[in-house]
Amino acid sequence: MRSLALILPFFIPILTFSQTELEIIPVMPSKGVEIFKTDWLLDRKGIPTSLYRSGDGKDLIITNGIAQRTFRIEPDIACIGYKNLANGQELLRAIKPE
Repeated sequence: MRSLALILPFFIPILTFSQTELEIIPVMPSKGVEIFKTDWLLDRKGIPTSLYRSGDGKDLIITNGIAQRTFRIEPDIACIGYKNLANGQELLRAIKPE
């Protein structure tokens, strides 16, 4: 989780690009992403973090197979989803300023 917090500031400039510039970010696969099934604290393999956009281009999705965070970028930026992929639990209960 901490790694997502560390890399997010590097993606903020992407949020100011035009719609055509956002098209270089791949669309989230319809089947979702591979869920990391082993204990990530014991298995020290690198867990790749990926950035996707939604099919309609309104959302950016950051995921690493353990957690997934979704940001709505139109008309303004807001975190609209924060999901534990291991059990499917949505961790975001309300949308309000952070």
